[in-house]
Amino acid sequence: MKEKILAFVPALAIVVGLMALVILGMYTMDNQSGHTGANPYVALYVFIPVLIAGVLCGIARFRVRGSTTRSVYAILIGSVGIVFLIYLDKSNTLLQYSVWLIRGMP
Repeated sequence: MKEKILAFVPALAIVVGLMALVILGMYTMDNQSGHTGANPYVALYVFIPVLIAGVLCGIARFRVRGSTTRSVYAILIGSVGIVFLIYLDKSNTLLQYSVWLIRGMP
């Protein structure tokens, strides 16, 4: 049972993280204005748990000498998602509207 959980959790984290990355990327490409009403950093509520799930399951799998490939993928996807959000913010590609106004973008 423990092995099934340690295999399922990183797989679920990978799927959820990839879906969030694809949705965020598609929204960014579709949004030509550079601002949005929603706060893009809300996606951290997805990427941080994906990263944590990958780390915890990787540690648990490593202790029982199992394959940690899915955990590594979950860690990479969570990290890429966080870096992507920081890139969108620092490059002024996708900002919340109030932040966009403060930075003088109109």
